Amino acid sequence: MLNTLIAVVIAVIVSFGGAGATVYAAQDSLPDQALYPVKTWSEDAILSLTGSPQNRLDYTLDFSDRRVAEMARLLAAGKAIPEGVETRIYNELDLALELAAGMDDSQVIQRLAQIRQHVETQMQTMTMLMSGAPESADPILLRTQARLQEQIQLAAMGEADPQGFRMQIQQRFQNHEGSVEQTPGTGNNPQDPGSVNPTEMPSPSGTGNGPGSGGNQLTGTQGQYGPGSHTPDRTPQPGGGSGQGP
Repeated sequence: MLNTLIAVVIAVIVSFGGAGATVYAAQDSLPDQALYPVKTWSEDAILSLTGSPQNRLDYTLDFSDRRVAEMARLLAAGKAIPEGVETRIYNELDLALELAAGMDDSQVIQRLAQIRQHVETQMQTMTMLMSGAPESADPILLRTQARLQEQIQLAAMGEADPQGFRMQIQQRFQNHEGSVEQTPGTGNNPQDPGSVNPTEMPSPSGTGNGPGSGGNQLTGTQGQYGPGSHTPDRTPQPGGGSGQGP
């Protein structure tokens, strides 16, 4: 399904600017490469084009799998993991929980089980990465492990008590409003793999800079991808500025 929707995005881009080949080529890029902003742009475009909350949740989990795979590839290449990757996976998993919270009881139990099983697999990957990672990577990996464990606990709680889960998710995101956690596309990190406005195609500059980092890169509007910044029935918009984002 993901490949089908990527093909739709490419077809739309080709009809307007012939950049579909760039989008396709960007899908295997890493956060330190010039095409990575195009990759994250295409993910945001896919979510923007998806009306079904169930499908959006599926895509969001797929994208969080991409982040874990990117961490693994960066570590295997002896490269540092940009903080933007860490932030983006947090926001993707938060969005998955919030989308689930907007469903009815029968759906929310099924979807939370899906999220929990998905994140448990990601935890296994993170544990393996920790065993061979350099000491400099430990802080990011430990924080990511802790966040994954939190997601597993929230999902398990929701499976047993859907209404209590909804209340906790609402309170959790309210408490996160105004926090310093940034969303993808925020800050001035030259390798911040942020998201951009899905209606604007980022132009790879060859510098590896992500959107939101200044220069000739596009700057997105303030996003709705992070805690407290969006509702389950609204597609997350790419982040910008220094507030909460995807």
